[in-house]
Amino acid sequence: MAKSDTHFNLCETVEERLENYILENHLTAGDRLPSERDLSERWGISRTIIRQVIKLMIANGILEQRVGSGTFLLKKKLCRNLQDMQSIVDTARQSGRSLETRVLYLGIIESNKQIMMRLQIPIGHRIYKLVRMRYLDGVPFSLETNYLNAAHLEGFDAHDYSRESLYRVFQECYNIVPDRGEETVGLTYITDEESQLLQVAPNTAAFYCSGVCTEPSGKPIDYFKLTTRPEFLSYTSLLRQQ
Repeated sequence: MAKSDTHFNLCETVEERLENYILENHLTAGDRLPSERDLSERWGISRTIIRQVIKLMIANGILEQRVGSGTFLLKKKLCRNLQDMQSIVDTARQSGRSLETRVLYLGIIESNKQIMMRLQIPIGHRIYKLVRMRYLDGVPFSLETNYLNAAHLEGFDAHDYSRESLYRVFQECYNIVPDRGEETVGLTYITDEESQLLQVAPNTAAFYCSGVCTEPSGKPIDYFKLTTRPEFLSYTSLLRQQ
């Protein structure tokens, strides 16, 4: 067997043992795991392998390391279905998680070329820019920006979007029905400004999602951007045979 195969099998073995240890000891979110040294001595496997597996499980959102404290079990990630329009608030609520929203900015700006193309409006047109931070169980995890045509939203800035649903305001106050949309999901790296808001190091990898929501007629009503810490969220999509 090649050396690389042996290394891979060892990592798989350690990951399975860690998962079994979590189950057998009924560990829940926030519980501390044994140290790398303890696990190495217990299983007779090098600390290097143990460390690599722990790093992998941290990247997958299963564990987290706290400086000076050790390695702890995280809650399961939120799972977002790319084929529905369920809000992140409802997704968190269904998972039994606490989600808080804080408005960082709400004001009028002029549309640039990118916004013009997305919202199908003239360049320089007045639009609302809404920036919100989502906190999952008290931890900042998603930075969301929405761009909206101000011409159809008189009094839009009188609402409290830390408590009110943006799309519910659309329907109840303006008779605008968000019906469908398109979004693209990729990877990005946290900027210096975002790092302070999301409380992670600059250049940390993150999910980047952008898209447009439309009315039934196809008219764009919302151009949105989200930067999300991947240890808290995963994306899924249902495949169907045509």
